[in-house]
Amino acid sequence: GIRWCVGSGSNIRVFSNPWTPRPFGFRPIALSPSVPADLLVRDLLYPSGGGWNIQVLSETLLPSEREVVLVIPVAKLNCQDKMIWHFDKHGEYTVKSGYSDVAFQYCQLWIIWLGERCMFLIAATGVGMIRRHSSSKFKQVNRHWSPPPFGHLTLNVDVAFRSGNVVGVGAVLRDHFGSVRACVELPRLGFFSAEVGELFAIHESMLFLNQMGLQVHCLESDSTIAVSSIKHNPPFSAEGPLLDDIMKLFAHMGCVNCFSIPREGNCVAHSLAKYATM
Repeated sequence: GIRWCVGSGSNIRVFSNPWTPRPFGFRPIALSPSVPADLLVRDLLYPSGGGWNIQVLSETLLPSEREVVLVIPVAKLNCQDKMIWHFDKHGEYTVKSGYSDVAFQYCQLWIIWLGERCMFLIAATGVGMIRRHSSSKFKQVNRHWSPPPFGHLTLNVDVAFRSGNVVGVGAVLRDHFGSVRACVELPRLGFFSAEVGELFAIHESMLFLNQMGLQVHCLESDSTIAVSSIKHNPPFSAEGPLLDDIMKLFAHMGCVNCFSIPREGNCVAHSLAKYATM
């Protein structure tokens, strides 16, 4: 369950070291025997920090392997490679995650032996949850965007996905009057999950604004998971290099707060993200 988490890719050999997020080998398969066996992961990346080099991947790996590699978020601010435990979201080994690893392998063997898949219906549990929550009282929250304090700038970020592996990054930077200082609308290619996609959108939008010389004092996202990851920044998570980049951008741009807000308060960023996928 131990594999490399890609930072610069300088310490990882493509075909001999475990690094892709696919259990249990964690190693990709070469497109042909002519591909150099000593290739490093950094050779699959753009040297200027532009992410995965699609052309090199196409000439090196099988199509199914390329899709797995493109799921991996890439840092752009010189992060180091490090070892993580794949079966824990924080990248750290626990008895529970180790048990899940072994149990998963036994389940696979059991399914093969049976020759069919088993489905479990938990309708009773679902009905109980519906009944319990239908009688709950929800407290009222402000579901509209609120301006930052005087002299501060707030960045709202969102991500959208489209078939064909297109990721849309949308962001809007506004001041205490609600006036728009900058907009970000970036189409990107990637096979990200929703959680990684949200972090990727935050990373790309802040990187873009940093290149424009703008400051960000507060960041808002409608993803509670992304905000929690930024606040806690687990050092051995698979998204660690991306989070390290974000924290460097926070420090450089003067960002001191990060909040999770309702989707209704993030409508402008969401619209920009959707438009970026068109």
